[in-house]
Amino acid sequence: MKKFTLVASLLCLFSLSVQAGEGSLALTSEPREAEVYINGELKGNTTPLILRLPEGKHQVEIKKAGKQSVNLEIVIADGAVVSQKVTLLDIAPPQLPTKISDMLHPIRDVFETTAEFKERRQQLLDTFNQAVQQQDSRYQAGVAYLNKNGYDIENAIFPVRLEWQASWLKEFKLPEKGHIIALRDDAKQLWEAGEQKPLYVYVEFKDNQLKVSQPILVGLEKEWTININKQLPIHLQMTWQGDEEPISVAAFNFDISLFASSRGSIINLWEVSTGKKLHTLEGHKYDVSSLAFSQDGQTIASGSMDNTIKVWEVSSGKLQHTLKNRLFFGNGHKDHVNSVAFSANGKLIISGGADNTVKVWQVNKGEVLQTLKGHKDEVTSVAVRKRDDGILMIASGSQDKTIKLWFDGVPLYTFTGHQNSILSLAISPDGKLLASGSRDKTIKLWPTVPCQRPRTLQGHQSEVISLTFSPDGSLLASVSASEMKLWEVASGALLYTIEVSKKPENFKSAVAFTQDGCQLALGNELNIVKIWGANPVGITQEKNDE
Repeated sequence: MKKFTLVASLLCLFSLSVQAGEGSLALTSEPREAEVYINGELKGNTTPLILRLPEGKHQVEIKKAGKQSVNLEIVIADGAVVSQKVTLLDIAPPQLPTKISDMLHPIRDVFETTAEFKERRQQLLDTFNQAVQQQDSRYQAGVAYLNKNGYDIENAIFPVRLEWQASWLKEFKLPEKGHIIALRDDAKQLWEAGEQKPLYVYVEFKDNQLKVSQPILVGLEKEWTININKQLPIHLQMTWQGDEEPISVAAFNFDISLFASSRGSIINLWEVSTGKKLHTLEGHKYDVSSLAFSQDGQTIASGSMDNTIKVWEVSSGKLQHTLKNRLFFGNGHKDHVNSVAFSANGKLIISGGADNTVKVWQVNKGEVLQTLKGHKDEVTSVAVRKRDDGILMIASGSQDKTIKLWFDGVPLYTFTGHQNSILSLAISPDGKLLASGSRDKTIKLWPTVPCQRPRTLQGHQSEVISLTFSPDGSLLASVSASEMKLWEVASGALLYTIEVSKKPENFKSAVAFTQDGCQLALGNELNIVKIWGANPVGITQEKNDE
């Protein structure tokens, strides 16, 4: 009774400060410790909570771990006072099959359609993952042992030994070693709380196969992602140099079997495994400023200072198409082309130019399908990915310090935050993150849907000129004038730094992962190609390999 008297007293005082076009919301929850979100924004962690809100509809969500969330739609009228009390109920434990193997490998009933079976299988996996999220001990996969002596304080890498105990895990053949990313204070608290930690795995059905999507250990009342199944590509395996003349732009194909480099208006195509020059491509009038391979590796596009884009056949080196501003259909670039990228199917080319525009080209016809306008300065970088819902998502970065995100040609979002020109962009394989590198020496990771505040990765000593995600999206490689860095995407932690050049000047470096993520290739301004692979003995050898 005292609590509600207090709420009423506070509300009376609070209502005195309400202005025209506003009202008040008094919210009480049981239990009192709960997160309160108004229109998606966290407003408090405990109740009673009294808020002044503009008139209109507001979405209210009250959340607490282990409790069922409550969602309300509150209508605030001018000068009105709305009082609301909610009770958060316990989440009922999921009804699980007797055997976990039955959840992971359900048998299709003869009366089930294919669609019905797939839906039931996904429901079972969702139930399994929900049990893992709630740390149901029946679904514990084993025990993780922290390796204190192996802790890398500089890069926050905490090695763990993994003891897989659950019989249903045998099919996955998981490794016995991994690591988590934990800053020093967290790592110290984890260790002091005990060497052993409960070990769980999340699962998914992907590419027609059941897979472990993410192993975790539990400590300090939170989940810690365990990095397994691959080691960092930091061991130099190959290096060779093409022509000794410096180059200005380069690109790898998607399995890093081919390397294209350009000096002036001439493009050379190289076989990576041997360093053999395959073709010399000539046709541009002025310097080539951008190169990109199609995903199938059959064609390569070159953007140039002559305002054109040329499309070449890789196998023969022959010119297939020239995309340019035509005499009677003047919708091509009217200034030099800074960046080119292929759509996944190779039928479209996206280009950014010094005329401040982004263009979408139909390759086989050489026609501009769309011209995207909105930047106030040169478009310096473009990236493209087709979303699962079929929408073509294009990102464009500019010297105006902004990034625009276009959905089927519609500019839905403009990202601001960099302090200088945008030089490089990369979209994660799942399309959920956009990475941007800038002349301000930082990298930003922007969630594409929903758009939230970015995370900033700092550490480069000069402008960030190239970016690429690993095929599984877990790693980001970034290149500046003198170094390449590997970042863990989930945590934003710097995992490794590789020194790549002694020269202060650089260019549009080519950087790419192999499709299995086990190798990483870089081409630099001296026409030198280097390939790093996973170190067979771990990540503890001497750093900064050249």
